[in-house]
Formats: sequence, C-alpha cells, structure tokens
Amino acid sequence: MRLRIPAFWQAVLVAVVAYLVFDNAFPPLLPGTLMVQYMLVTIVGILLYFAFDDTRWNEFQAPLLSVLRDDGRGLARWFFLLAIPAIIGYTTYGLVKPSSDAPVELRQVHPAPPASLKIFNKRYDLATLENPVRDEILVEMGRDEAAGWEKYEAAVAAGRDVYYQNCFYCHGDLLDGEGHFAHGFNPAPINFQDPTIIPQLQEAFLFWRITTGGPGLPKEGTPWNSAMPVWHEMLSETDVWNVITFIFDYNGQVPRIWDPEVSKVVTGMKDEVLARRANSKGADLYKFRCEVCHGEQGMGDGVAADRMYPKPRDFSLALFKYKTSPGTELPRDEDLFDTIKSGLAGTAMPGWGSLLSDEQIRSLIPVIKGFDVSAAWAPEDADDEAFDDDGYYTRTDFRTNTNVEPLDGQTPYSEESVVRGKQAFIKACKECHGAAARGNIVSGKKLEDDWGNRIWPRDLTKPWTWRATQSRVSGEKERDETIRAIYRRLSIGIPGTPMPAHRAVEEGNKDPVSLEDRWDIANYVYSARATTASPTDSGVVTAAKVAGGLPASLDDERWNQAPATTLHLVPNIIKEDRLFTPLNDAVTVRALYNEKEIAFLLEVDDRTRSIPGVEYFTELMDETLEMQPDALAIQFPKEGAFSTMPSVEKPLYRHGDARHKTTIWYWNAGSVEPQREAAAMLLDASGPDKKLEPRLQNESLKVTADWKEGKWQVLMTRPRAGGNSGDLSFEEGQFIPISFANWDGSNGEVGSRHTLTTWYWLVLPPELDITRVYGMPLGIALLVFGAGLLLVRGQQKKKE
Repeated sequence: MRLRIPAFWQAVLVAVVAYLVFDNAFPPLLPGTLMVQYMLVTIVGILLYFAFDDTRWNEFQAPLLSVLRDDGRGLARWFFLLAIPAIIGYTTYGLVKPSSDAPVELRQVHPAPPASLKIFNKRYDLATLENPVRDEILVEMGRDEAAGWEKYEAAVAAGRDVYYQNCFYCHGDLLDGEGHFAHGFNPAPINFQDPTIIPQLQEAFLFWRITTGGPGLPKEGTPWNSAMPVWHEMLSETDVWNVITFIFDYNGQVPRIWDPEVSKVVTGMKDEVLARRANSKGADLYKFRCEVCHGEQGMGDGVAADRMYPKPRDFSLALFKYKTSPGTELPRDEDLFDTIKSGLAGTAMPGWGSLLSDEQIRSLIPVIKGFDVSAAWAPEDADDEAFDDDGYYTRTDFRTNTNVEPLDGQTPYSEESVVRGKQAFIKACKECHGAAARGNIVSGKKLEDDWGNRIWPRDLTKPWTWRATQSRVSGEKERDETIRAIYRRLSIGIPGTPMPAHRAVEEGNKDPVSLEDRWDIANYVYSARATTASPTDSGVVTAAKVAGGLPASLDDERWNQAPATTLHLVPNIIKEDRLFTPLNDAVTVRALYNEKEIAFLLEVDDRTRSIPGVEYFTELMDETLEMQPDALAIQFPKEGAFSTMPSVEKPLYRHGDARHKTTIWYWNAGSVEPQREAAAMLLDASGPDKKLEPRLQNESLKVTADWKEGKWQVLMTRPRAGGNSGDLSFEEGQFIPISFANWDGSNGEVGSRHTLTTWYWLVLPPELDITRVYGMPLGIALLVFGAGLLLVRGQQKKKE
C-alpha cells in the first residue's frame, strides 16, 4: 500500500524542514528577526496552499477541529492552549531582550563589477577584457608549442614571486585563505583552492578586484571591512596578470572563458600541467611547494624569506628547532614529518597535511637531508667515496635517528607544582623570558640565532603562538600532552637559537636544571596561559557601567568588573609604507563608563619599553632599525559616519574616507633623546591618503600609561558626549564601530608601519527595561491564551 501523509502533518513537516534549512543552510547564521519573518512567510504560504482547494482545506482542518471540539481531546486541548502562548511569549522575549551580539552584516561576496575601470592611466572595458599574458602565451603556443610552454612557465614563475612577496600573508602558502595574518581579518581572505569560487569567475573580474581592492567594492560588498589592498598603487599591470595566471596554475583550475575554442585550449594546458604534477614527489614536489620560502638549495633564502619573522628554516646546517630526539642529536624522521604535515603555529609554515598525502610528505625528507653541507646525515659507516672533494655527502642513503628524549618522572599538574615551578622558572629562565614569562629580556643581552638573525624569546603567556607544543586533543589529555611537550622543549632546547638544553647533553654531567624542576617549570609555563585571554572572534567589546567617578589608576579594582576582550593585531600590509614582521600580535581591551565619561584600559604585551634615548632597550633591538616611541590608538567613526539600521555602513577602517570620517584617540610614550614628553592627542582622519589633523587645543583626552614586566597598560578617558566637535556620542544600547592600532618602537614601527585591527563593535549595555523585557512577552502570551479560550468556546458552541 502507498504511504500517504495526512494534510495537517504534511504542513507540519514542511514547516519543520523550512526551519532546519533556514537555521543551517545560511552560514554563519540567520538573524533571529529574519528567522521569524521567514517562518511567518512560510506558514502563510502553507495555509494559502491548503486553503486553495476545499477538499485539502477540510482535510487540513479536521485534526484541528477535533482537538477544539471533541470531549475526549481535553488533555490535548489544554496542552495546546498552554504551549502555544508559551512559545509565542518566549519568541517575543528573545526579540525584545537586550543583546550583546554584533549586528549582522549582510555582504555580497562577488558583487557585480562596473562596466569599465580606469587605472594604470588606461580605461578597461571589463565586459571584453581578457588576460593579455594568457593571450600572448596562446599566440606563441600556436607558433611554437615549446616556446609557448616556456613563456607560460616564465609568467607563472613571475606571478609566484609577486604572490609570495605580497599576497600569501593573507591568502596563505596553500592559497587557501589561511595565511599567517588571515586570522586578524573579517571577512576572511578568499580561499583560492575552493573549486566553487575562482573557476566560476572571469579573469577580468579578478583584475578589477585585485587592482581596486577593498575600497573599490560597491556598498553591498562592505568595502569598510575588506583588507584587500589597492594593488594598482603597488604593482604593475603585468604583475597583476602574472599573479592571476599563477593562481589558476597553482590550483590546476581554468577561469571562465566565453570563447569555447580558447577555453578548450586553456583546459588542455591545465590537463597537461596536472598530468605532469600527478603524484609528484621528492625534488619535484619540493621545487613546486617549498622552494619559494626555503630556497633552491634549501638555505632558507627563497623569494618570500626577506619578509618573514621567523625566517624559513635553513636545511644546509642540519639544525632543526623542534624535535623529540635528545640534545644535539639529529631530528627523527617523525619530527620532520610532523612539522611538514602540521606546520608551526605563529609562523608562515603551514600544515601541508590538507594538500599533500603522507607518502608525498615522506618523499620530502630525503630532499631536506640532501641539502646538508655538513655531512651530518651521512651514515657513520659511509666510505670515503661517498664524499666529494669539499666533504659533501653525495649519496641518498641518509642516517635515520630513532632516539627519543625520555619523559620519565612526570610531576602531576597541581597548584603546589605550579608554585615551585614559578620559583624554578625565575631562577633558570627569567633572564630571557622575564619574571612574568612575557619574553621581556632582563639580562641586557641581544639575542641572535646561529645565522645572525635578531630573535626574541617566546611570550609564554600566549599559547596561540607556541610553535611545536600545540596539542591536537582536548580536555585533561590536552593539558598533559602539552605539559610533556613543554618539558621536552625545556630539556632539549631549541637548536640554532640561544635557548639551551636544560638537561645535560653528555651522560655523566650534571643537569643545568634538575628533573623535578623541569617538570615543575613545565607545569608553571602551562599555567601562564591563564594570565592572558585568547583572542576572540565575537567582535564585541562590552563596556560596564559604574557609579561615581571612573578609575583614574591602572590598578583600580573596578577594572575587574569590565569584561576583557582580546583582539588580534595584524601588521599594515595593506598600504605603503608596509610592515611584514610584527612582534606584538594582540591587544586586550576593557571599558568602563558612567553618566558623563567613558574609559578604556588597553593592554599590550610588549617585550620592550621603547623610548628613544633609553640605552638599555635600544641595545636590545635589531641594529638595522631605528628606535621609535611605543604608541597606541583607538579609532571611532564621526557622528553620522556609520549606521546599523536598516543595514550596516562604516568608514574604511584605515582612517575612513571623505564621506565617512573618523576620530583617533592617540598616545605615544615620548622620547628622552630628543627630549619629548609622553603625549596624548585627538586626530581627525578623512582617508588613508589624507594627512591626519591633530586638535592641538583640545585636551579632553586624558591618558595614564605604564610599562611593567613586558606589558603596556594605557588608560584613555574622554567625555561620552561628542559636543560640537563632530565626534560621536557614546549612547547606551548603540553598537559603535571601534578599532585599534599599536606601534612597537623597538621594531622600528612609525607612521603607517604598525599593527592594527579591523572594525569591531563597542556596546554600552542599556539599563534593563523590566516592562519591555518581561511584561511584553507575558502580556502577549496572556492575550494569545485568552484568544485560544475564546476560540475553543466558539467551536464548542458550533458543535452544540
């Protein structure tokens, strides 16, 4: 027999499916107000469908009328009389209760391009524009196939170099939108690996998006959020076309081409490229995936290396930082495999496991060993014929180390162990890492690696920057696994750097730090993560209201009432003069307000108190850089320069634009030589190309600042009312765009060379309106309940 669902249950099933689709098929989320609207439209549509035919309508009504009229359905009747008002009341409560959720910004990912584009002193018709580099390749291919392929490979190589010197910081080494600075941007950089994105676009569209960047987007593309630089200001036209050619080549994709004959030829070239790369391994795989950073001879001098901190690994000396083998022994093959597969957090080294098979990763290990010029990987029994005149090992049967650093005697994690560990840490580690473990050197020694590169100790309070101690499990197992990794790093040290082994390298010698102290230190270092909040993706800084005056000191206990929000800082890689190697990567924000003023406490872990003329910190920095004063800033839109209803609109987050101006609260630490006091001032901004205008006579911004044990604390206070200055007023219940900037003076940061955040939201929660939040839902629920009683009474009378 054929299963037939009754009409009423058909309607219920359709409504449930519609809800699930609306709730799950529109990432990242569908606002609650839109969900209510969509469901109302869906229910009305369902009712109209059944009401259109009398037979269907009668069938649909039958179970409803039975519940309303039949004496035997009293229990079900009371259930619905109570449940429906409760659901409606709860839904109303969800709509009217105060929310700290950020306003939803609806964004068109691929907005329609303009008809034409004027850049590079030319005007381009985007409807007919084709990639001239690809056109030249196809013409050459028609004359001489070998010459055509040579021209193609040259264009791809040139595009690769441009990409890795400019684009991969955001779009990633894997072209997957997960570059090492991508976490600081919202929306995230585009994933070129996604087959539903790039292959669906014409190259003319990409040319428009690359050359005009975020500011070139129409309003529906939310240009104020996009971090995409205006590349025609920094790249040539040929550079842009070469990058486009490289992107399609690297991913093995073909752009949308309207001419079927041209599309067929380009597709054929793509198929041949993929055939050449199929299951590529060893040296070929290294050249394709690794050479751009690690260099042709594995010396860490690829085209991308100059703009990286830390530098790519130099394989030529067989020194590897992160390994599990004891002391100065060579790393195990498993160590090299894990580093390639999982990557190193806080660096440009990605995890290749998502793109390469385990077999391909293993094929890279002999290549890496083959770059060694010290013959360290040569087997102990290698004969003289295995070496050339320069002592270089010429064979491929390399040594394999299987020794593992022991993990004996682990001390369970406890408060007592943490206390002992802190004491041992101060005794053994403070000189480099500082008493608070923030990496602020107190020894006065400038640290360099074995290649002469200036390096800084790890800030151990920031677990998201730990390289090879990131556990891949959760819960208590994560803690224990991470502590063992810390212990191993402490015992082995980090070869090639000033981080020494704290277990005796040679058997019989006394350990620099005892076994018990190393485990206690590992427990303490693990606990240090609790002193710093991890960066959030929520996007909202929530202020707290206090009675009376606002705190005037940095250590006022009332700051504990304000929620701490930590945000990623990323370098300005968007517009010249750019910064590629930042040291400070996060800012923690707290906000308090009263009836008249608002105050922000900014905290930035900074290894140095950078003030020109202070000799101690000047001697610690890279000698190729010039000391600048540390500085911090907060940016807000001007009054009327942003909106949240009916849709979100903001200024461009780098100093706004002519129509959407911004106000910047700025402070810097001053200078000893030349003599200059720490300064606080207000700056007016009207665009990234416009000079900032200081308000020299305005003293409404009050700032208190202090640096201690590797951390700046800066307190900024100002009236909530904007007054006649054009500044916004900080109103309760209003979501206000807010962004931050930081200058690390010992890193030579000045002017546009600094770190920053994109726009986030600041909200001053409104006082709770009891009548609105609780009275309205209750009143509506009672009205619905009363209407239900009247409906039941009416249907009972009809029955009689």
